[in-house]
Amino acid sequence: MFKGSNIYINEDLTNINQNELITLKKALPENEAVWSWDGKLYHKTTKGEIRPIAFEDYKQWMKIEWPKLINRLLQQTKIKVVVVVVVVVVVVVIVVVAVVVVVEVVVVVEVVVVVVVVEVVVVVVVVVVVVVVVVVVVVVVVVVVVVVVVAMEEQQMKKKLR
Repeated sequence: MFKGSNIYINEDLTNINQNELITLKKALPENEAVWSWDGKLYHKTTKGEIRPIAFEDYKQWMKIEWPKLINRLLQQTKIKVVVVVVVVVVVVVIVVVAVVVVVEVVVVVEVVVVVVVVEVVVVVVVVVVVVVVVVVVVVVVVVVVVVVVVAMEEQQMKKKLR
């Protein structure tokens, strides 16, 4: 792949000066961005040139590519396992809370009808608060996992391109 320490060769055996860019696959689609060894983001223009992406272009690229990256991550087995585990935990918590509420309401109904109304309102409020807290925790965990995986993937990409 290499010819000397400063010159990189792509699959077409075209010399690419290190100031421009480095080992790109010859089939890199137009406007697909890649991280380079120098930590900058480059892309292939419609004219076939390899250019660094300016900051404004980078922000635009992130708007377009970020959802694709999230989709790609969700297709990976590790992320699927985490999402499935989180969903199962949420469902189990909701079922347990629902069973406790039903049992408590049945017991209270047998005692006094007036207490039942107050008790049901309190229980419903508690259940809603618990469900909201669980959903927020799940969302935070999923976001943290995705961000960590994205960061690890970027680091691996940078290492590969060095």
